[in-house]
Amino acid sequence: MLANAGLMAQKPDMLASYGVSSTLDLTEAELDQLMDKLREVHSKKQKDLEAARRRVMAAIGAYLRREGRPEHVANIKAIALRAAGCDDFNKIPLSKLRAIYSEFVKQNRAGKSAQMITSEEIERKTLMN
Repeated sequence: MLANAGLMAQKPDMLASYGVSSTLDLTEAELDQLMDKLREVHSKKQKDLEAARRRVMAAIGAYLRREGRPEHVANIKAIALRAAGCDDFNKIPLSKLRAIYSEFVKQNRAGKSAQMITSEEIERKTLMN
């Protein structure tokens, strides 16, 4: 469970907080308490990952929409996988998801700004003629 929660490095500190050096030395009540804490940490991590996955999919979808390309889930995930250098969308680490999201949000903002400038320039030239 520690590995799933990404907390293997903290194991000695967790055990030390109970005054033991091995899980074998924990009482059943202490072990239950520790497991509850680990489930809580793992659950929060999973929620954070799921939210980040949704944000990435939305940002890539907005990019594709702006580019006039199809927004199929398979296309969106393929782009995310390419950007992350992974082969499984659900295994992309949170740090990579955040970086991908940030990059696509920047691209979307830059594209919107460029479209606004272009349309304003076209409008200005039309009024001059």
